[in-house]
Amino acid sequence: MIYIFGIIGVPVHEFSHFIFCLLFGHKVNEVKLFSPNLQTGVLGYVTHSYNKKSIYQSIGQVFISIAPMIVGTFLISLLTKLFNIDSFSLKAVMSNPSLIYKYMIFIYIFMCISSHMVWSTQDIKNCFSGIIGTSILIVICILLFPNLFLLAFNALIIVAKFAVINLFISFLLFIILSIVR
Repeated sequence: MIYIFGIIGVPVHEFSHFIFCLLFGHKVNEVKLFSPNLQTGVLGYVTHSYNKKSIYQSIGQVFISIAPMIVGTFLISLLTKLFNIDSFSLKAVMSNPSLIYKYMIFIYIFMCISSHMVWSTQDIKNCFSGIIGTSILIVICILLFPNLFLLAFNALIIVAKFAVINLFISFLLFIILSIVR
């Protein structure tokens, strides 16, 4: 399963961290987009360092930690548009073999990305180092730009929807694999 879904999902996850490291001026020391170690459970990583005295770089720790959710949601939304998923109907998919393949490819890529949008233990630890500065920034933004807060909240709802859909599909896949064995 690590290779089936990780081959796309882990590089997206790690590349997200890498991009946000660059955006927040962190020094990237090493990047492993997909290097599974079954003994440690590490599938890939980005090691980076930053100036702890810089408020901007400290706030960056939070965004670097949640980057897979941001980038993953963006990519899934983009794929939905590219695959024209909104216009699919079940009847159309079942009657057209090319749509079935297109839909199956979309579901596979969706599963790969969404199953690796979650935080790793290290992501959670890194997030805490910038949470105070980020919290202050969020309160200021809410007071100055209430519509921005609503936009961010709506984005959070989209991420939650993807997580629920992924859990449902993962559960179905688990059931199917259990039956096949």
